[in-house]
Amino acid sequence: TWTKVPQFGDVFLCFPNSVAERGFMACRREKLVGSVRLGLVLTLIFAILHIALVCSRWSTSGGAFIDGGDGSQLTSVELRAGLILAVTAVLIGGIGFTMSQRMLSACGLFGFEVLVTLMTQLVVLLVVLQHPPFVLSLAGNEDMESMVDWRQVSRNESDLGMLLVVWTAGTHALLPLRWIMLVQLEAVTLLIYVLCSALLGVKGLPHDVSMLSNTLQMFMVLLAMGLGKRGVEALERKAFTQVAAERTRRYMAE
Repeated sequence: TWTKVPQFGDVFLCFPNSVAERGFMACRREKLVGSVRLGLVLTLIFAILHIALVCSRWSTSGGAFIDGGDGSQLTSVELRAGLILAVTAVLIGGIGFTMSQRMLSACGLFGFEVLVTLMTQLVVLLVVLQHPPFVLSLAGNEDMESMVDWRQVSRNESDLGMLLVVWTAGTHALLPLRWIMLVQLEAVTLLIYVLCSALLGVKGLPHDVSMLSNTLQMFMVLLAMGLGKRGVEALERKAFTQVAAERTRRYMAE
């Protein structure tokens, strides 16, 4: 029924009536498509600037690595450039998808939300993997101390953590995705960082302490954003229910 409003304490915060849930998604569809396109364009601009920085100082990948003169860092440079280009390709593909009415119609309401969520998670994975110490590990080079320029790259991964928080915050603020989809993005973002940092990061106790600290800080920030987004959506669903009930009463009266 339209009168049953999901409460803040409900686990999934969804209408029990599937028709009502589809109606709630449909009323936000146009805004979601436009917001996704805008977010992808802004992120693409940032990615292109990053590519320009990498290309301007190719031998050190924009200052991330140290050029020892023997070319041992070039494999990592090429791998990092490939990961950044992969991010760019995902963003361009996403922009093209949002501009195709045929593809948008084919994927449906729920399908588009799923695709957006998966795309944002893929971007997170690629962004994390392009972190210079992680790239060295992927390339099979464990000599991080002499290969990474620690004046440009944060040893405690605070720069990567900040980038992930900014990306997730932008997703929460810009995209009218349902909370049930955003909470998955939060969980996957945190999981990707922890796994990559533990498996590919600098070895040693100082790094483990930094990883734990970053994880706790990211968890608190993501939790706050998630709860805030959930509260806003609960109010939006209440307003949607009131409007739908009013229209139903008018229809019955006529």
